[in-house]
Amino acid sequence: MSRIELSGLTKDYGSTRALNSIDLDVADGEFIVFLGPSGCGKSTLLRMIAGLAEPTAGEIRIDGHDVTDLPPRDRRLAMVFQSYALYPHLTVAKNVAFPLRARSVRRAEITGRVERVASSLALTELLARRPAALSGGQRQRVALARAMVQEPGAYLMDEPLSNLDARLRSATRTELVDLHDRIGATFLYVTHDQIEAMSMATRIVLLDSGHVEQVGAPDELYDQPASTFVAAFLGAPPMCLFDAVVASENDRMVVRAPGIHLPIDLPTPAGGYAPHEVTAGIRPERMVLDPRGQIAAEVLTVENVGSDEVLHLRAHTTTLQARVRRPTARAGDHIRLSVAAGDIHLFDRSSGRRLQWKPDTSTTRENTLIRQGAAS
Repeated sequence: MSRIELSGLTKDYGSTRALNSIDLDVADGEFIVFLGPSGCGKSTLLRMIAGLAEPTAGEIRIDGHDVTDLPPRDRRLAMVFQSYALYPHLTVAKNVAFPLRARSVRRAEITGRVERVASSLALTELLARRPAALSGGQRQRVALARAMVQEPGAYLMDEPLSNLDARLRSATRTELVDLHDRIGATFLYVTHDQIEAMSMATRIVLLDSGHVEQVGAPDELYDQPASTFVAAFLGAPPMCLFDAVVASENDRMVVRAPGIHLPIDLPTPAGGYAPHEVTAGIRPERMVLDPRGQIAAEVLTVENVGSDEVLHLRAHTTTLQARVRRPTARAGDHIRLSVAAGDIHLFDRSSGRRLQWKPDTSTTRENTLIRQGAAS
């Protein structure tokens, strides 16, 4: 296993900054997923850790040692590429053994390692075949075996499941999680697929435009998104975001928008609270069909997603989405929905950062909302 520390890691391509001062501490045995849209810098970050790209600034430490300027072979890391990068003219056994042969490991030791790894990944019966005779899932396992046979401190994987069909991807996700649990090694995994990230990671590093938006456990990012970007990126469909106003009204705190008037889970300050413009957010699955609900909406379209359906709604001029069990409604229906006070998220209108309540601790009674992470 390996602990990996990144300090101020930056990468420029000419005048374009691909990564901007990334700080991250990966503990031994973690399964870290770098997640984000195309072009956010996640693959560049992985390649710098592997030694395949040189950082413009910053430092990479593995188990306390500075490896920023070391070549890939001296970092005790194994990389699994999106394309698998198998040699078509070599058998599975020789593909798996290739990194050991390149290091002049003794033949008997190579044979033993290849057999052990092949057995753990159910490849024993395929060792004499060539890549052209393998399915996509089998090739993916061969690429994993070639990484495992090196006995690295950490495994680096750049979208290794992207070439598989949906059913095989699901099965292979389970295999990877099981593999991680069995060998206890550090995994760094790149994907743009939020399902892969949510189902596999111990922690997600969500990137956007070369910087880290949020780092945390999957549940933390989903339930407590640090920004509107995080809120909108995670979820299918993503969180509904709309302009709103927070105010105190009749001894309670409420959020108001056209067609929306909901109590929120904030303490009511003594002396009232001046209206505050925010971006409000609600997860679609947290909206509940309720004939006495606070939100009256018209169903614009209905999207069938299997056991559920997504209702595209208009409440006055506010557009919303609700994910409910099907069949529930048809286009043109008028329905009512309720939302629990604790299921409403608030973000700063200008910066998009999550807001938290700052209670009054002085005689000025200046209760307010502050951006997440700000000093209290």
